[in-house]
Amino acid sequence: MWRNRRTTRRQTRAAGMAAGRKFTRTAAPLPKSKVAARRRKLKALFAALMVVAIVCVLGLVSWLSFLNVFTATQISVHGTQDISKRAIVLSILRNTEKPLLGLFSRQNMLVYPSAELERIVAFEFPKIESITIVSKPIQRVVTVTIEEREAYAQWCDTQASRACYLLDRDGFIFEEVTAPSTTSLLFFGGVRESRTNFLRARVAPEKFAEVTTFISELERLGLTVRSFGFLHDEARLQVEPGWELKIALDDDLGIIAFNLAAVLDTYRLRDLLDSLLYIDMRFGERVYHKLRSADAHNTDDAEIADNEG
Repeated sequence: MWRNRRTTRRQTRAAGMAAGRKFTRTAAPLPKSKVAARRRKLKALFAALMVVAIVCVLGLVSWLSFLNVFTATQISVHGTQDISKRAIVLSILRNTEKPLLGLFSRQNMLVYPSAELERIVAFEFPKIESITIVSKPIQRVVTVTIEEREAYAQWCDTQASRACYLLDRDGFIFEEVTAPSTTSLLFFGGVRESRTNFLRARVAPEKFAEVTTFISELERLGLTVRSFGFLHDEARLQVEPGWELKIALDDDLGIIAFNLAAVLDTYRLRDLLDSLLYIDMRFGERVYHKLRSADAHNTDDAEIADNEG
């Protein structure tokens, strides 16, 4: 009996000591690993060295980019007639004088921003139709080749400004003029009324190519167009010696030119052009015309059946 109690006490005491030891191990903080701490220090050192290396490389590249041996010494401009070569050179120098990101020279021949400069200079000079900039690192020369736009006609604003501009065969407005020409073909309308600066605008871009072809067809018929006015879906043409041709822009202009030739020949209107007030071809198969004076062939509106061939 006594031995059993002693055994029980021993067992109880051993169990308590085991529980105490287990509780102590769980509550105590784990010791830091020296290997892990060393790895963290190495990673931090490596990152710092990488930052220093990158800064050094950037500093070296920045220094090299500004060396005179890599800098352009000459800008040669070719192909200009009306545009000043000096203005082109000054534009290029102005747009390359500020370093890229404040670190790298834009005038370095090895990384010369030719494509970017082509876009900038072409925008600054609307008269430029095409521009090519080529850098030659060995010669340290930049060659600029330019093709200028040729004036096809003039476009005049009919609103408050009354300004007139030159435009090319694509309908691109590229240069302002002081007054409308008395000899050049004039265009009106075809540009959004909300615009205040008409440079670089395109006149009726979806229709202009067909219009120029139509005017060429009229010239083959012996007719000289003085002006062409876009009016929504219609157009009004002033034709020498002073009569007006009214057409619908939704129609095929090639067919209109063919039908106009037939009308002039069939009804002998070529002999009456001095007395002709207008020919109206806006109504499909019906064509109307009117003469100016009572002495002419017909003073009232005349309806002419339009023969499409």
